[in-house]
Amino acid sequence: MTVHPTAMMRLDGKPYWDNRYTEKFKKVRNAAGVPSNVWSMDSRAGAVSETIEATGSLEAARDLATHTTTKTTRRYSRGDGLETSRKITEAREKNRT
Repeated sequence: MTVHPTAMMRLDGKPYWDNRYTEKFKKVRNAAGVPSNVWSMDSRAGAVSETIEATGSLEAARDLATHTTTKTTRRYSRGDGLETSRKITEAREKNRT
């Protein structure tokens, strides 16, 4: 069986069947009281978006998400960029003094 290199893996290194990961995520989501309209991809996109906002670094988010390119990471980012712009402006001002 050919498995995509970014596929979720079990602890023993074997790939999850497509629906097994979904079912495991659903159990965790429900136990945590997270609404059923939140999917695994939403939590991943949230982590990418928060990393970009916190660090101002698309590369840091790319590394976190284990994406090959920042182009993929940019698709996951759901932020508006305002907070990132603020942080960059503050860092630039601080660097000038």
